[in-house]
Amino acid sequence: VEKCGKWIDTHNLNKVCLQFPDNLLPDSVEIALRLESHINKKVYILGDTSCGSCCVDEIAAQHINADSIIHFGHACLNPTMRLPVFHVLPKQEIDIKEVINRFKLHYVNQFERILFFYDVAYAHKIDVKNNSSTIILGRCFKLDKKYKIEDYIAFFLGDDGKTFTTLAMTIPAKKWYYFENNNIIEYDILNTSWLKRRRYIVEKLKDAKVVAIVVATLGIKDYLKVITMIKHILKEKKKKSYILSVGKINPTKLANFPEIDAFVVITCVIAIGKAGAEFLQNRSWKGIEQRLGKDAVHSAEIGRCGLPNCYENEPISIKKNNE
Repeated sequence: VEKCGKWIDTHNLNKVCLQFPDNLLPDSVEIALRLESHINKKVYILGDTSCGSCCVDEIAAQHINADSIIHFGHACLNPTMRLPVFHVLPKQEIDIKEVINRFKLHYVNQFERILFFYDVAYAHKIDVKNNSSTIILGRCFKLDKKYKIEDYIAFFLGDDGKTFTTLAMTIPAKKWYYFENNNIIEYDILNTSWLKRRRYIVEKLKDAKVVAIVVATLGIKDYLKVITMIKHILKEKKKKSYILSVGKINPTKLANFPEIDAFVVITCVIAIGKAGAEFLQNRSWKGIEQRLGKDAVHSAEIGRCGLPNCYENEPISIKKNNE
């Protein structure tokens, strides 16, 4: 509360929103009351976020013309566009001495070039000596000018969750390791089910004729440029595209668009959901069922024609009754 109050006073802020994930909502009122008494200003609570809870919800904050947001809980650290943000990150305890000992035993070569990343839950245990210049996915690192990123080994202090997986898929380090249960484990990127599924989806996207660009975020910086770029690519590939904005995506929402062959989701990398047949299960109409090899092949026949109240191929008795 004191750090939040100091940040508010330093930046001379008046309308502050406190954004909480679902698991911290029971404590939100108490925190808000304490902060109000500390700064003598009214604060507002954001609960049900427009997209993922790890992202800063600038759209909801604009409903009250807020001038800042204090984000509580796990964060993806994506850059924002409109409002200043102060993060109150979760704190997870870890035995630093054990990490150092394991690190020394595993990396015997003292001249090894290593990129060190860590989960936001361990940020309170990290003391950074030098400022980093390169930022990828909210993580900062600094490289020696003599070497490329492919010459480095990457180490992540944390488990192999979404944050680590996304970093490993984005940063082309020579090898990737993560720390779990007091062990340093090498991550085999090429044999992960996540990557295999993603490659399969990319191939399916190549065959799609109608593609929907799903905007599942309105707060990440430059998301409009990304949408424009994707539309341009789809147009060059002669694919029809639509833009959808549905908030938090789920199979039920996307099932309302049965004419779409594939969805391209613009969202936080950590909030990416699973893609598969589950997004088709609630469709009321799934198209004409193919029965290849089961139904006999028939030649094309001339169908009925004429006005709806009478057809030329009807029996004469039926025509007289209609007249």
